[in-house]
Amino acid sequence: KAALIGSWGSILREGFDAFLDRDFEASTSKYLEAALLGYSRGAENAIWLLRDRLGRIAQVPHEWLFDLLDAPMPSLQRLALGDLYLASGREADAARAWAKASVDGDWATQRVYRAQASFNLGA
Repeated sequence: KAALIGSWGSILREGFDAFLDRDFEASTSKYLEAALLGYSRGAENAIWLLRDRLGRIAQVPHEWLFDLLDAPMPSLQRLALGDLYLASGREADAARAWAKASVDGDWATQRVYRAQASFNLGA
């Protein structure tokens, strides 16, 4: 998708550079911009920053951001979606998201997120 949009890949790099500078607000902003331009990686990184670095995934309605991800959704982002659902009182949706996150993805690279999803389910 991104290749059809043009040479906007520099926005991802700007987001990464801001991350390396530990400017998480600026990094998130750039990654959100990249996500809106069609870069799924921008959405993935923004979700991670909002959840793990800024602690804001549940305070602002970010559900639209998950729609910008390429399928299949990575376990980390599905775990974050479950957290967002739980924070908004949607327990059944949270359980479904966590159940999927607990079994999806490569165990070698996604084991922490899969384990966290299983823990959230009480497994």
